[in-house]
Amino acid sequence: MFEALRETIYAEVATLISQNESRPHFLIEVFRELQQLNSDYLRQRGLYAIQDLLAKYLREEGEEQQGEGRAPGDMRETGSAKPVVSVNIQLMALLQVDIRRLGRA
Repeated sequence: MFEALRETIYAEVATLISQNESRPHFLIEVFRELQQLNSDYLRQRGLYAIQDLLAKYLREEGEEQQGEGRAPGDMRETGSAKPVVSVNIQLMALLQVDIRRLGRA
């Protein structure tokens, strides 16, 4: 299975690294935290946590943009868009809390 998806996996990882080259500490922390997801249960919970965080962010961003008369996802005409670093920090905090909580369960 991995062999069939090898190129896609490496391309996705390369994209993540490329998008965060200016945030090396974030990358190190992300990869270290992901290594702690050592069971299918933890991996699935981690994935759900990331998806929930992004859905909440997009929902909040959409509400802000609708109030400004823009379509959700359109960040071109405003300086009020939340920076990627903010989302990265929230994501890491969420993952760390979820991993710690699951470790105690």
